[in-house]
Amino acid sequence: MKKILLVAALLATAPMAYAQAVKPAANGPVYYGLGVGYTDLDSPKSSAVTYTKDDTKDVSFKVFGGYKINAVVAVEAAYHKLGKTDAAGTAGGNPISASNKGSAYVLAAKLAPISSESFSPFLKVGMSNLTNKENGLDNGVAYSSKKTKLNPYFSIGFEAALTEKVAFAVEYESFGKSGTTDVNNSRDPWQIKPKSLGLSLIYRP
Repeated sequence: MKKILLVAALLATAPMAYAQAVKPAANGPVYYGLGVGYTDLDSPKSSAVTYTKDDTKDVSFKVFGGYKINAVVAVEAAYHKLGKTDAAGTAGGNPISASNKGSAYVLAAKLAPISSESFSPFLKVGMSNLTNKENGLDNGVAYSSKKTKLNPYFSIGFEAALTEKVAFAVEYESFGKSGTTDVNNSRDPWQIKPKSLGLSLIYRP
């Protein structure tokens, strides 16, 4: 019985001991990191196309840096490579194929009102400068188009400490949209609305 009580006590106190040992917030206000994610560019289907392929999901990457203003608020800037779509089919009897690449610059406020020494849920709100670049073939003729649009940006996630200087974060991000859904608009690329679920490593010097 004493052994069971001892094990229970150790299990109960271990998280508290870990939280006391790891103090990432005690470092300087500057931080930076790298991230990888799984992005759905959420490109809608065109009613004018009979699809043989329609893949809107890809691996994404980001680099970012931030400045912690106080215990609750930080400002963060990031660059995202959001992957690309891969679509093919026929339109009006003509074979077509297209690939839309997404990228974004983001500036956001990071809010973490509830946090402990080792765990911190957060919310980010800001702006996303989203670029959509399309390359394709229409009946054997190559074409390309590009559009950049400023959008509201939103993210929600949590951060957990690995050491005093290194943490990891898991977050869901939404970047807005760029492009057209008008089949008669040949100037702009077909629309993308990227959303990403990712994992990041954060370093605080």
